[in-house]
Amino acid sequence: MTAWSQHLIITPILLPMITAALLLFIDERNRTTKALVSLAAIVLLLANAAILFMVESGPNSFDNVYLLGNWASPFGIVLVIDGLSAMMLLLTSILALAALIFSLAKWHAIGAHFHSLFQLLLAGSTAHS
Repeated sequence: MTAWSQHLIITPILLPMITAALLLFIDERNRTTKALVSLAAIVLLLANAAILFMVESGPNSFDNVYLLGNWASPFGIVLVIDGLSAMMLLLTSILALAALIFSLAKWHAIGAHFHSLFQLLLAGSTAHS
């Protein structure tokens, strides 16, 4: 197992959270920039979900358990990826991309921090996939 593959499970949660934090620093009048950053993050999440799905369904040995903080199960948070959860992560990414493209018509101009909240919502939904 390589060093990057053992931390691949946490990236669908970290990527939207980091993107949401970065979007807070972009001025609200730059809606096009915010939309492009948010779209890029969704595309990266889609690629990450596809990689997780390919790694999980392939013959490679992949450690599918991630202990946050290296704590045991009763006290810590344990992330587990299997074929179903990788497929649900891929489906969540596809639906998030479709919802974001739909929202670019009008809805992203209405809310003050729409893209940041959308990324945080995406981080929460991928944590439960």
